Amino acid sequence: MGTLICKVELDKVKGITVTVDNEDGKITQTVTMDGTTLTIKVKGDKETSTYEQKQDSIKIKVKEYLLEAETITCKSTKATLHDSKDTFTQTSSKAMKIETQDKLDIKATMDASFKAQNINIEAQMKLGVKAPMGISMETSGGEFKVSALKLAVHGEGCGSLLRAASNVALAVDGAPCSDTGSERETAASPGMQIFSQTRNAMSAARSTVVPGRASLGGVTRASRIVLPS
Repeated sequence: MGTLICKVELDKVKGITVTVDNEDGKITQTVTMDGTTLTIKVKGDKETSTYEQKQDSIKIKVKEYLLEAETITCKSTKATLHDSKDTFTQTSSKAMKIETQDKLDIKATMDASFKAQNINIEAQMKLGVKAPMGISMETSGGEFKVSALKLAVHGEGCGSLLRAASNVALAVDGAPCSDTGSERETAASPGMQIFSQTRNAMSAARSTVVPGRASLGGVTRASRIVLPS
């Protein structure tokens, strides 16, 4: 690095300006204090970074901003915004927590994925899942359990669902039901007779699976599946 050119300018109207000019490196450093704003600028032949401070704001403009510290705490009493025009990544080597005392909205224009060793979803009142093209739930091993006071399934193909229901062990009040017992199916529609096998054209169907007395713990359990049209 060659010789630097340093200047200090004092002006009763413009304030103080300190300039360091590096001709070999083609870099000029300027510090300006005009009575209202403190400005620090580093201008090179390709990029320029600026730090601007006023009594109520600080503005930093730079190509790359890097902050390193042992601990970092950021607090705001009003709105906080993080906006990226490219990839936004947050990583943690240990536990990460996101918490709000109000509503939480998560939205993705394209696909979203969640992956973990175990995932627990709990709603204090209601849990809704909706998809216009279909919903798929699959387990490659272990137990698939549904527990509810009342289970209602809406859609076409009620007959197939009713026949399959008798082969599935549904948990009621936390205890699994036996797949043995009797099945009673009833269906009614204006102008149609009662059939032992359900049909998709039926407007209403009800299936009640009552296991025998050989249920777990010697207590008879009943699973009820209601399939309205």
